[in-house]
Amino acid sequence: MSFTALESKLRALARERIQDGRLPNVQANRCWGGKGTGGACVLCDEPIGSDDIEFEIEIATDGAKRSYCLHALCHAAWKLECVRAEFLRSAAQAKAESSTP
Repeated sequence: MSFTALESKLRALARERIQDGRLPNVQANRCWGGKGTGGACVLCDEPIGSDDIEFEIEIATDGAKRSYCLHALCHAAWKLECVRAEFLRSAAQAKAESSTP
């Protein structure tokens, strides 16, 4: 699979996981990176091996903190989809404000 195809697949999966609530659609409050610990990636469900870079992100909402572990590439795909979602929200808000008399 080409890198472009892999990126497209991971971004589509990130959108799906954001829509169904398995991943947040906001940027992380905190993020750590390091050697993989063997747990499953929350995006692709594959193990994050000791030869992989693992990102652990922490999201704090409504006073509760939740952590997610992702491969480096999966983390990048998720971040791009968060930025995309924020852009779409901002564009929709700007359009609504400009059409208000």
